[in-house]
Amino acid sequence: MKKLNKRAQSEIAGFVLIVAIVLIGLMVFLVLSLKKTNEIQNVEAENMLSSILKYTTECSTQPPIMNNIEDLIIECNKNSICINTNEGSCEYLQKILNKMLPDLTRTDQMLSAYQLSISPKIGGNPNILIKSGNCTGTVYMTQKLVKAGVAEDIVLKLSFCYKTSS
Repeated sequence: MKKLNKRAQSEIAGFVLIVAIVLIGLMVFLVLSLKKTNEIQNVEAENMLSSILKYTTECSTQPPIMNNIEDLIIECNKNSICINTNEGSCEYLQKILNKMLPDLTRTDQMLSAYQLSISPKIGGNPNILIKSGNCTGTVYMTQKLVKAGVAEDIVLKLSFCYKTSS
């Protein structure tokens, strides 16, 4: 009788161990699935952001050099002025991006919305936020860190929302 009790106890202990392992596995799966966002890193968005950053503007904060968008973001962080246009670099940057983004996205019929935000890496609201449309599908995004000084970094985030095909 003792042998039978010991065997039953070891089977129950094994069953409890299997149930515990399954529960831990389910908890890990649940945590990972909850962390997943609807945003997908996208090479197309990355290429678009790189192109935008290299675009040479009509703004010059140090004549005769014309600033590209990336330089202008850094100058905006310093509150510089475009000497040749007599505008603040942030205002000029906002104006040029408001013109550029609709032109870059106009030909894509599946695009339902886009958003570009430029904000400090550490806290704070976006310095510049440009968005258009209502998102009705999958979000593809990319982000880039721009070094604006020793301790100042700026995060650029470009997101596109594509309609889901029916």
